[in-house]
Amino acid sequence: MAIATPSSMVILLVPGATLNRREEILVGWFSPPTRWAAVNSSGAYRGTINRVVAKRVLKDSGSTWLGGYACSLGKCTAYRVELWGVYSGLCLA
Repeated sequence: MAIATPSSMVILLVPGATLNRREEILVGWFSPPTRWAAVNSSGAYRGTINRVVAKRVLKDSGSTWLGGYACSLGKCTAYRVELWGVYSGLCLA
């Protein structure tokens, strides 16, 4: 699970880790080469209700937002979500 913080830092909570110990890992974004665009994607799975959500963001080399979206995929397997992410990322680009 990732939690965004105001300082653009992400706190990763690792399954199976002890609850009284947290490890912070800085996650950053590197811009693509000039005249290129980057598609960044992420998703979340809620196992108790078997639901999946996904989001994609398209940025250029100057970190300008070019487009993006978020959607609910309903009941889905991880394999299907990954394939859907590849397809939708290519459509967005």
